[in-house]
Amino acid sequence: MLRLTSLFGSRTPRSREQGAIAIMAAIFLSLTVAGIGALAIDTGVLYTERQQAQNGADAAALSVAQSCATSSAGCTATSGNPSAWAQGNADPSMAGIGVTSVCGTAAGLTSCGAGDTAKLPDCPTLPNPAPTNYVEVHTAANNSVHAFILHGNEHPEACSRVAWGSPSSIVATVPFTIGLCQWNTETGNGTNFAGTSDVAIQLNVMDAGCGVTIPGGFGWLDTTGCTALITVGGNVGSNPGNGKGHSCDTEVSPLVGSVVYVPVYDAANGNGQNATFHIAGLAAFHLDGIKAPSFKYSGSAPNNTSSPNCPGNACIWGYFVKALAPVGTIGSGSPNLGLSVLQMVG
Repeated sequence: MLRLTSLFGSRTPRSREQGAIAIMAAIFLSLTVAGIGALAIDTGVLYTERQQAQNGADAAALSVAQSCATSSAGCTATSGNPSAWAQGNADPSMAGIGVTSVCGTAAGLTSCGAGDTAKLPDCPTLPNPAPTNYVEVHTAANNSVHAFILHGNEHPEACSRVAWGSPSSIVATVPFTIGLCQWNTETGNGTNFAGTSDVAIQLNVMDAGCGVTIPGGFGWLDTTGCTALITVGGNVGSNPGNGKGHSCDTEVSPLVGSVVYVPVYDAANGNGQNATFHIAGLAAFHLDGIKAPSFKYSGSAPNNTSSPNCPGNACIWGYFVKALAPVGTIGSGSPNLGLSVLQMVG
C-alpha cells in the first residue's frame, strides 16, 4: 500500500522542541517589548506631571514673593493666592496641582526646615551668601497613577524658591538723583511709604533738619541720555545747574503721574562739571510734578501737595513708594530703599 510522505520528512522530537522554544521566545519577546513600551509611556507621563508640578511651584512662589516684597505686613503663606497660581499654570488635561507647603524667612511665614537636597522634590541648597528674604513653595500633582506604579507615590512633587531684595543696579528712568537724607526725611527712615500727599524737593537744596553739608534735594545726572544704568556703590557724574532739565523734556514729561526708578546718593564730591554723586541705593518715586526750564509741566505744583512752593528754578513733586523692578539682580549689602527685585534661587 502506497503512503504519502512529507516533503520535509517526518518531524523528530528534537525539532518539535525547537519549535516550541521559538514560540515561547516570540511570546516572551513580545511581552518584554510591550512592557518596555508601557514603562516608557508611564515614565514620560510622570515627567510631564512633575514638570506641571514645577511650573505650579514656580508661579506660586513668585506670587508670594511679590506680595511679601511690596507689603511686609501682609506677607503670609496665602499672600498672592499661591494655590490659584499653582493650578492656573498647570496643563488642565493633567492631574490637578496643589500647594502642599509654604515657608520662608519673612515674619509671617513658617521657617523652612533643612530639607534633603538629594531628593528631587526638594529645593537645592541656598546660595552663599544666602538671601535675607525668600519663600519656598512645595507642590504636588494629585492622584497620579503613573507615579504610584513607578515609585509607590501617587503625587509627583516639586519645590521652588524665590528671593527678593534691593537690586544691585537698575536703569534709572529719570536723569536725576535724590539725597539719602531727603529719603530718610520723607519716609521716616523707611517706615512710611503711605504717600498721602506730595512733597516738593528742590534742586540742590536739602530738606530742613537733615543736618548735613552735602548738596541736597535732587540733582541732575551727567549721563549720555535721559536714562542710565546705575550701580549701587558707584559714582555718577553731576550735571550742574539745570542740566538735563533743558534736554530731557520729551522723555521725562510723559512719566509724570507714574512710578520712576531713582538713584539715591549719600555723598557728593567735587564741583561743577567734575562733581560726582556716590550712589547709596535705589528707590521708587511716584513723580507727580516737575518744574524745570523747558518742561511741559513747568511751574505748576500738584493740587494735593503739602509743600507747593518752589522758590528755586527747579523742583520735583511726589512721594516714595514700595515697588518691584521688572528685572535685576539682588545686591549683596544694598540698602532696601523700597525698590525690590525678585530672583529665582532654587
